[in-house]
Amino acid sequence: RCGLRVGDNEYSMANVQTYCTHSYQCGKELSLLEKELKAYSQQMFEFKQVIVGQLTTIHRQAVLNLMGCSKDPTQLTGDAMDQEMLLRDATENKNSLLVCLVYFHRMRLAYTFGDYHLAAEMAEKSRDIDRKKPSTIEVWMHAFYDGLTALALAHQTKQMKWMFIADESIKKLKKWSLHAPSNFQHQQVLLEAEYAFFMGRKKKASTAYELSISLARQNGFIQDQALACERAAIFFFEYDDKSKASILYGEAHNCYLSWGAKGKADQIREQSPF
Repeated sequence: RCGLRVGDNEYSMANVQTYCTHSYQCGKELSLLEKELKAYSQQMFEFKQVIVGQLTTIHRQAVLNLMGCSKDPTQLTGDAMDQEMLLRDATENKNSLLVCLVYFHRMRLAYTFGDYHLAAEMAEKSRDIDRKKPSTIEVWMHAFYDGLTALALAHQTKQMKWMFIADESIKKLKKWSLHAPSNFQHQQVLLEAEYAFFMGRKKKASTAYELSISLARQNGFIQDQALACERAAIFFFEYDDKSKASILYGEAHNCYLSWGAKGKADQIREQSPF
């Protein structure tokens, strides 16, 4: 508002884009957020702030995918944007940051919807995000989902090569947790739970899953609470505690719905073993 009052549209729209990024990463209800993202992106293009407009459009398409409003939730193509057109435009204009962020968002979506090999491919393509957008939420979230993807693939393939990535992600989250535990600790603990699950440490994994769920709930990260419930459900089902797994799948489904991620909630309802 201050920027608009004095005619500094670039400053104003940059701050709006930062607000949109934080709202998305911090778990704002998605249907409300989508309306804001649509209105703000239109305003950005009207003020000829193309780069922040494109960044906001990527966020909006990711939100629409989570809401179930796209044909393929792992592709950033739908009502808000066309993934291939944006990548082609960004490449022609040598906007490597925009390309990196497309891959970053696809990594998160691919992991969320269970395509771990695609998530790993996208994680690799966006690995230099810490240089292109240093000290931002995207760097933190890349480390988190990179670690989750590596641990999922370690469990799926039994290949130890994925543990190097997982170790590095846990190391980063531990460091950040020392400075801001309310933001990072629940994610650190979830990575540790997945690590213990892979290593066959049942008691440690069980305790860590429960703690991650509790911390995410306590600190208001409903999307991470949903994720922790889902991963814990997979763990308990594999250890044949079907009663516990059923409860956790239900909690994950309800948390995703509360967040507004109907597309993901529907996937759990359709694909869970109950």
